[in-house]
Amino acid sequence: LQCSTIFLPVSDPSCRVVVRPGHSCWWIYWRLLMEGLISADKKIVLPLKDVSVQVKVKGYLVGISSNLCYANDTDNPIEVTFRFPLEESFAVVGLEAVIDGRKIKAEVEEKGKARDMYDDAIASGLSAAYAEEKSGDVFNLSLGNLPSGSKAEIKIRMVGELPIEADGRVRYTLPSVLKPRYTPEGSSDPLAATQNARVKEATVAGVFQFRMRVEGSERVAEVSSPTHKLKTERVADCVDVHIAEEGPLRGDVTILIGYKDPHEPMALVEAGIEGRKSKEMRSKVVMLNFFPKFSSLKAACEFIFVVDRSGSMRGSYIKSASETLVLFLKSIPEGCYFNIVSFGSRYESFFPTSQPYNQETMEKATKFAVMMQADFGGTELLAPLQYIFKQPSQSSGLPRQVFILTDGSVGNTSSVISEVRKNSDSTRCFTFGIGSGASTALVRGIARAGNGSAEFIADNERMQSKVIRSLKKALQPSANNVAVTFNLPNSYQVKVVPDKIPSIYNGDKTVIYGILMEKSAQKKGRVKCKATLTGDIVGKKFKFDIPFELTDTQSEEDVSVIHQLAVKKMIQEWQDDGESYEEKHKKEMTELSSDASVVSRYTAYIAVDVAQNKPVSGSMQSYELTADTPVSYGSMRLLMGASLPKKRSSNRTTMGLQMRGSSLMGGAGPPPGAAGRSGVLMNSCMYRFKKASAPPPPPPSSFDAFGGPPAPPPPALSSSFATDVDDLLCFSHLSAPPPAPPPPRSSPAPLKMQSENEKTHASSSKQTGANLIVSLQQANGSWLLNDQLAGVVSKSVEELKSCCPVSCDDDVMANIWATLVVIELLKKKYPSMLDELELVIMKAERWLSKQVLPSDVSLTTLIEDAIKIV
Repeated sequence: LQCSTIFLPVSDPSCRVVVRPGHSCWWIYWRLLMEGLISADKKIVLPLKDVSVQVKVKGYLVGISSNLCYANDTDNPIEVTFRFPLEESFAVVGLEAVIDGRKIKAEVEEKGKARDMYDDAIASGLSAAYAEEKSGDVFNLSLGNLPSGSKAEIKIRMVGELPIEADGRVRYTLPSVLKPRYTPEGSSDPLAATQNARVKEATVAGVFQFRMRVEGSERVAEVSSPTHKLKTERVADCVDVHIAEEGPLRGDVTILIGYKDPHEPMALVEAGIEGRKSKEMRSKVVMLNFFPKFSSLKAACEFIFVVDRSGSMRGSYIKSASETLVLFLKSIPEGCYFNIVSFGSRYESFFPTSQPYNQETMEKATKFAVMMQADFGGTELLAPLQYIFKQPSQSSGLPRQVFILTDGSVGNTSSVISEVRKNSDSTRCFTFGIGSGASTALVRGIARAGNGSAEFIADNERMQSKVIRSLKKALQPSANNVAVTFNLPNSYQVKVVPDKIPSIYNGDKTVIYGILMEKSAQKKGRVKCKATLTGDIVGKKFKFDIPFELTDTQSEEDVSVIHQLAVKKMIQEWQDDGESYEEKHKKEMTELSSDASVVSRYTAYIAVDVAQNKPVSGSMQSYELTADTPVSYGSMRLLMGASLPKKRSSNRTTMGLQMRGSSLMGGAGPPPGAAGRSGVLMNSCMYRFKKASAPPPPPPSSFDAFGGPPAPPPPALSSSFATDVDDLLCFSHLSAPPPAPPPPRSSPAPLKMQSENEKTHASSSKQTGANLIVSLQQANGSWLLNDQLAGVVSKSVEELKSCCPVSCDDDVMANIWATLVVIELLKKKYPSMLDELELVIMKAERWLSKQVLPSDVSLTTLIEDAIKIV
């Protein structure tokens, strides 16, 4: 089975495949990639034993607890460092380590001080944990000096706001794939792999457990997932959600929760926390959820569709992007300008400059979209954006709207966001993150800086409806003079967070925090207050109110969910506003981060086991692990992560330890070519051993192809796992208007449980038919009565003409009739797709409104006869 060359098909030319002499056949090598690290001299199972994730949801709030269980089965003390993806808008608010039964609670300190404390603890032979934010959506955690034979559990707590879909469903995503940061020359990548690292291989066995509890079951109408099959159970006033599939999970987990009263404005009030240093934490905080609604306004624009055509987009991604681009081109209203820019390692503009939208330019662009391939190499976004921003406007002063569609990440995220922010006065940016592992820091950061919105498309989820949703927003003129005011007693002074109100869109959730600082003593009892969102769109003023109540109570418990989310939003805004602004607020950011226990760019978690009886002795040898993570079996993509840069003392020797495909979800996936996607929840680890050892020999040819002995069966749910979800977030302390009592009924209504991917598969033929119909639409919104259209309706041209109540010998009348038939066909045959077909139909109806009908027929009569046909 020995071979000197291993061939791995790599879809992305920017990826680097390292093959070392002595490896066995490629199938074994692939399984090593999937299983993790395989020890050549001993079949040692490295520390990760079990991973559990518990989630608690109430309305638009979420709390997450990730428990990671480790055991050191080696003869030496070790250090384990791992890196995991994190939703950029979530706040990490707690870290706790339990080592051999000793509980160590981490504190937030200035990053340099925390790093020194960690290194000093390691040098003194004490066990310690250190955690930091590597970038906006990547978190890094190190557990050092875990003694031989010891066990450790790390618990990470997070809180966050949940986004809401157009149909009112709340969306939760558990990121599981840490994609590479494609970094252009001259930029530094915080995840860059260590060069010339020697490799030691060993297996990683892990079990992944997931549980979600949704509070307020009376309000929950539906729970579904586009990525996994679910099973649910009503427990008291909650809905418990589990993954129905057995075995380790693959890819990002996305769950959609449908409420019976979506888009309902809400205010949540949290009392101040006694004993905190900052005014922000001692003061009351109100979280306001606005859902502004405006009359339908449309404005002509210049649209630039920026498409990621890197190698990692091959397969279903580029096909979906192609179909979406066709739908986008058909949905653009007349009077607009447009262009298409492809990017990867290079970029190309389809037209030299943006062109007026007409039949000729639409046909050229549609042909291009249909033939589009993922053949542009890596993922470099900064250069094409700079090119777009430098182009003079070709649209007579129309606002420029940029749509960025990508599945990857970049190493220079801050440079990209800075470039977008510099041009935000003239350009709005709407972003779309495709598939597992799309960088939330990149996708959301660009949208915030560009005054647009961000959408994420899970595997097996349709992209078209989300792009059309953003197109509707882009057609809405910008809201001006937006402000939030508070009707409060004079004893309060309000600090609004964020300071710059985010872009306001029709029907979209807008979250604002008010930090209510007392200037003088407040009178006793309850006080009725009100927050008001105001502004204007094209001279038309809007105003939306949310009432709430304040009490004179002060929280004695250390519960601060709303406070921590407000602090996270403040820190995020400071970091988004550029280096100079961030440096100005560095001291304030560091102090507030420490007081609220919310890590920032300048702070980190540190925990030292000072109660350890016997310090670990010996010389420390460092092994760095980088992740070459396959996330798609179909294309066998290899993703390159990186190790944490560390401060080293002079007596430490560093060796590289490279890991491929380590997953906290555990186990290996299907063989190459199998359907589905694979990902890694926390997929980069580093191990440091106390004693130096020689480089490992190559794996023997007789080694088991499945990576050694089988993993033990999943352990039963621990009692802590079963109870942690109840303690995850305490919502009882939040003050909110009481909900209306539910109508009496004998038994709860059943939840709708069809998975989104089942819906997708069931409607695939419908999508193909709808895409064909859309592709035949003309730029002015009409359809031509020809053989192609007649085939869609399963009739001949003559049969269609004979069904019309008036003569269709005239081309204009024939096209009027064809357009009416198509509109009714789309409404009748594709009701589930009307949200993404809405602009296509509206454009057709606008064209019809401009046509002159024969005097002997009415539009109503034509519509009635068209309905009979379909």
